[in-house]
Formats: sequence, C-alpha cells, structure tokens
Amino acid sequence: MATRILVVEDEFIIAEDISETLRSLGYEVVGNATNYYEAIKFLDEKTSDAVLVDINLGDKKDGIDVGTAIKETYKLPFIFITSHADKTTVDRAKHLKPNGYLVKPFDKNDLYTSIEIALSNFTANTAVATPPPEQVDDPEQVVFIKDGTTFVKLKHDDIWFVKSDGNYISIQTPQKKYLIRKTLKDFGSTLPADTFFQVYKSYIINLHHIQSVHSDHVIVKQQEIPIGREFKEAFLKKVNIA
Repeated sequence: MATRILVVEDEFIIAEDISETLRSLGYEVVGNATNYYEAIKFLDEKTSDAVLVDINLGDKKDGIDVGTAIKETYKLPFIFITSHADKTTVDRAKHLKPNGYLVKPFDKNDLYTSIEIALSNFTANTAVATPPPEQVDDPEQVVFIKDGTTFVKLKHDDIWFVKSDGNYISIQTPQKKYLIRKTLKDFGSTLPADTFFQVYKSYIINLHHIQSVHSDHVIVKQQEIPIGREFKEAFLKKVNIA
C-alpha cells in the first residue's frame, strides 16, 4: 500500500503542484486542507502516514497549531513547509521538533528525501520494543509498546486481537485500543505462536479469547472477525476442529 500523505497548504496552485509531485513519487495524497479546521477533519476521518504542513496558512490558527495537534493527538510524522526561513519563523517551528523542514521552492528530490527520512526516523522512535529476558517474569509474558512518549507493558493475555490498517496496527485490550505504526507481520513475530494465530490477512487473534467459531468468521470478545480461506484449514487444526 502506498504511503498516504496529507497536504495542508492554503495556496491552491502550490497545493496542486505538491500533490502532483507526491503522486509522481508513488505516494497517495489523502487530500489538501487549506486551514486548521479542514486539516483536523481530514486527520479525524482519513488515515494518513505523514503530513506536509505550510506554516503560514493566513488564518487565526496557522500551521504551528496544526503541528501542535498532530504532535499531541495524532502522533504522526509531519514536515513544515514555508517560504519564510527567517529566525522568528524557525524559532516558532523548532520547539515542536517537526520531522522535517522544507523551504519553498523545493524540488522533487528534496521532497522525497524529507518524507522518507521523516518516516524512517519516526518509525524507529515509535517501534515496538520487547524487553530483555530478565525483565519478563514467567509465566507472565508481556510486550512493550510505545504509547505517545511512554512505554506501556501489555500482558499477552490482555491482547484480544490485533488488526492492521496499512502501516499501522490497532491492538485491542480490555483497557483501550492502542494504535501504533508497525506492520502486522512484524508485531506478530513478537507474540507466542501457541497463543496467537493469524486468521485473516489483517487480523491476528488471541486463541484464549475465542467465544465461537463459524464457517467464515470467529467471535472474539463480541467482535466478529473473518476467517480467510488461506488460513482456515490451519486455524481449524489449531483449535482442534476436524
């Protein structure tokens, strides 16, 4: 799946030019927001992997406000773009520690490099971490995930199921649903195979929490989860259904 980019730029011609360049580089453009409120609406309703934000939106709430919302609420990599590289502008932007900073006019290579570096650094900083063996007390097996700026310890038994959505996964637990930037394959490799099983291309379930099994789906904690044909035979054997 192509990396999804949201563009926040109030000058139509520039926004169209950036969007066209992004598509030529193989990215998917989620949309173009022209102000703070449109940007928040896109972030609430569409899945984005990164955001390009013009600092000077010409509104009461500018790109700095958008960047603040992304940093505090949406936990996405974002790159500030601006035609002003003066000290005042840079000082306003740098306290947010954006994942990149592009000064207009920038070329195709600058844009590509900035996005890829931002994504790479962000992924490295938010990756799932598993503790060293000495930190895990058997039989309580756990995994650590980064939730905002905090590492949260999840017991394996508290993970009901995991669902993938592009470059992200959601982890459903009794307490809450965690959203992290990780592939289902990579996260699944940290879970014990005797407890967790992939039943669909986008789902891994905890076998301990199965409530019922049907011909084409399984119920886990009241959630109906499909069973893919390519996984069905192995799954039925796993749960001892002939």
